Amino acid sequence: MPLLADEIRPKVVIHRGQVAEAQLEDGALSIRMKVIALEDGAPGQYIRLRNPVTQKNLNGTVLDGQTIAISL
Repeated sequence: MPLLADEIRPKVVIHRGQVAEAQLEDGALSIRMKVIALEDGAPGQYIRLRNPVTQKNLNGTVLDGQTIAISL
C-alpha cells in the first residue's frame, strides 16, 4: 500500500499567532514564559517566536502543542 504525502509530512501542532509556553533550561536554571509563534511548527521543528512583553524575537524547538524549548 503506497504512503500518502499527509502520512509522511509531520503534523503541525503550533500555529502562527498562537500563544504557547516557552521553557529555557540550562543546568539548574529553569525559566518559563509565554511567547507568540511567528510560524507554524510540528514537533521537532525549529520556529521563530516573539516575547509579547519585550517584543524580542526568539527561536525554539516545538515539543508539543503548547510547549516550545528555547536553547542558549
